[in-house]
Amino acid sequence: GTLLAGLGCELGHIFPVFYGLRGGKGILSGGTLVLLLNWRVAAVAWALFLLLWLTTRYVSLASITATCSAPITVYFVYGHNWLYTGLCLAVAALVVWCHRENIQRLLHGTEKKFKWQRDGRFIRSLTDSVLNFEERCRKQAEALERARLLNEQAEQLKREADKIANP
Repeated sequence: GTLLAGLGCELGHIFPVFYGLRGGKGILSGGTLVLLLNWRVAAVAWALFLLLWLTTRYVSLASITATCSAPITVYFVYGHNWLYTGLCLAVAALVVWCHRENIQRLLHGTEKKFKWQRDGRFIRSLTDSVLNFEERCRKQAEALERARLLNEQAEQLKREADKIANP
């Protein structure tokens, strides 16, 4: 049941109904899924991802390799269970299929490498995101307070109306 629910989450991430079936490539949702299902499978996949990402700086290569390692790891961790391995293999095949353009670029040497931002754009962007989040939270808190006050006023008016109707 858990694996089928995870498969549903992965399919929903890659093919979201509300966005015309155009979603992500399944890496973060799949990485989170293996972390929730079994820490040993996640440790192998995440370690491979980090190793390849840090050494090659190709996020797509690291993602695809980590994804392809999951069915093999599942096969050994779950005692040669073909159901778990098959479901994991289906998810891995789907994720690799979603990365077919990245694979082509890797083969042709045109895939972009990950670059750390040295001019501070990343930090400024992160800071702006945090400040925007704080502003949205403040506005939401103000709206909730206004709603609470309106609710209190409505309750007071209801009590007064009840007093007038039932003297």
